[in-house]
Amino acid sequence: MPVTIEHEAPLEVLERFPDLLPRLLRDQFGRPVPLDARVRPVSSNFNITVAQELRSDSAVVLETSPDRPPDCAAILEPQRRIDPEKWYSWPSYLSELHRKYRCPTYLIVFAIGEEATAVAAWARQPIATFQPGSGFAPLVIGPPEIPPAPTVEAAKADLPRAALGTMLHLGDPDGAEVAYRTLRAAYEVYGIDMLAWMYNLIRGIVGEERFTEIERLIMLDAQTHFIPKTAFEREHFSKGKSEGKSEGKAEGMAMAILAVLAARGLEVTEDQRSKLLACSDAAKLDRLVARAVSAATTSELLADL
Repeated sequence: MPVTIEHEAPLEVLERFPDLLPRLLRDQFGRPVPLDARVRPVSSNFNITVAQELRSDSAVVLETSPDRPPDCAAILEPQRRIDPEKWYSWPSYLSELHRKYRCPTYLIVFAIGEEATAVAAWARQPIATFQPGSGFAPLVIGPPEIPPAPTVEAAKADLPRAALGTMLHLGDPDGAEVAYRTLRAAYEVYGIDMLAWMYNLIRGIVGEERFTEIERLIMLDAQTHFIPKTAFEREHFSKGKSEGKSEGKAEGMAMAILAVLAARGLEVTEDQRSKLLACSDAAKLDRLVARAVSAATTSELLADL
């Protein structure tokens, strides 16, 4: 299944807000994870035999000190479709991470997309053939677990959770209002940089009709609470807009590629980042999104850019 911006969005939110994952493990699932644990991406490639390599979407360890063993480790798996093949790959990912870091190890599935509710219900089931009777099942984050922020003030009170909730609920009937509330909260709490990041991430996920609805809500509030006021902020926020929706879509795709590279622990130089963000060829970026999960180095991925 090709990687999409929608698929990578939960991982990018967790990367942008590294304190969110420890909170989810503690508050959502009751796991004994220190709230001051720092998230460190680790390799998500697991060599089982010479002939077989398994690759999870993302693997991290949580640690309170680099001089001590990790407090826990986790496999992070965005899932858009019901896929029974995962019953056989997920335990392998988890066992290899557990073997390597020798600490409590979790599998967290993010149910996303139009089928999120059904995917979440499926993923919560124990894997019947894996140590039958053990009850092994992923920890699942889906729309019911992270409801959308009901107001701008609620989004401001916990922007990391509101951002993740937005990614899970963009397809809801009121998804445009959810996105608008989070965008406004991002600007009021963190300023233009956070607004630009979230705006372009959403822009890369939703269809034209839904994105037009979000922009309409922004413009309705332009004279009161929202739209950037200074000339610099307006230019930063609307970068690419004057050249049309395709350029904005391309920028969102480029940011998703950067998120994939960061999740895999691959270094990106400032020159490479600038070159990628300057690319407006959506077709080329679409190919790079698919290749970003397997390229050995950033230089290899961007060789033809």
